[in-house]
Amino acid sequence: MKTILYLIIFVFFFSPAGHSFGQATPEQLVPFPDFATYQPEMSKLALELSLQMDDLESMHGSIIDGGRHIRYESVDMDVRIYTTSRSIHEVRDLYFDMMLQTMKPEGMPPDALDQLEDFLEYEIFYEIEEQLMLDFDLDLVESYYREAGLTAILDWITCYRELLPEIEDKTAESFVIEVNELQLRRPDTIRDGTNFYIIKVEVEQPYVNVVDCRLVEETLIIYNIYRMVATVE
Repeated sequence: MKTILYLIIFVFFFSPAGHSFGQATPEQLVPFPDFATYQPEMSKLALELSLQMDDLESMHGSIIDGGRHIRYESVDMDVRIYTTSRSIHEVRDLYFDMMLQTMKPEGMPPDALDQLEDFLEYEIFYEIEEQLMLDFDLDLVESYYREAGLTAILDWITCYRELLPEIEDKTAESFVIEVNELQLRRPDTIRDGTNFYIIKVEVEQPYVNVVDCRLVEETLIIYNIYRMVATVE
């Protein structure tokens, strides 16, 4: 029942008159942060790495709508990186408020607003977790990717080696925001060839800046933007 109510909330927001809506933009799904600074060079390096690591091919899935099987896969992607001096906890709160205001239609009743907040908290936002910054074996990873001919990651590994005394036992906090536009549409509006977006935002503090190879005690925000296409069977 709650899932149905969540979908009603989003259909109400995207289509107040009850009509199907066109493809949203990535910024409509997860607003770009006006409290952070866009980093074009870091974005370019991260996109090159993602494409070489086959991140584009790894994004796919399917849903069932009555007798229809809707499959989807990514056909293009982009990466946008932002940085901010704000703490990761403050960043999470700011994003929650931004998305709540973006998705909240005018005149939404209090009980529906409560459900929208629950949807964001439990379906869109992940909790902040703590883990080691270096939780893998550099030698094994370098050997594997060098043999596979995946060279984009080698500069990253070289940087991590240089910073090893600083990051070997250091922990970082992180969380994820993930929005699948397909979940916000009425299933009966999905047709063969329908385009939509999946946005995965990864937030981490502190982070390694591989452009000038240094550990930064600030917050890194990575937008992984996947353009998807649906196939209906």
